[in-house]
Amino acid sequence: MRAGALRHRVTIQSGTPTRDGFGTEVLVWGTVATVWATVRSVSGREQVQPEQIFANVTHQITLRYLAGLTAKMRVLWRGRVLEIQGVREPDNRLRMMQLDCLEVIDGQN
Repeated sequence: MRAGALRHRVTIQSGTPTRDGFGTEVLVWGTVATVWATVRSVSGREQVQPEQIFANVTHQITLRYLAGLTAKMRVLWRGRVLEIQGVREPDNRLRMMQLDCLEVIDGQN
């Protein structure tokens, strides 16, 4: 892939379970890497439940190979949080990676 196609800046984060002041386990997210990528919307759908609207938007992110990337991480892009659902290496040559991501938008105010 040509470098010009990687025009979106994304931040990859990893969650670490910690305990808050009340002893409750919470997940604290820390930055693993900030890289250039291609972000493409693949599909979207909306669910309406009593007094709530939930939207699921699926994205495919392509980036240069990054060792240690797993589906337990997440991606920040343009103020959005994308949960990584799957990590693929399409050419098996340690050059590029594709992330299948899910953005869950809570419409409750």
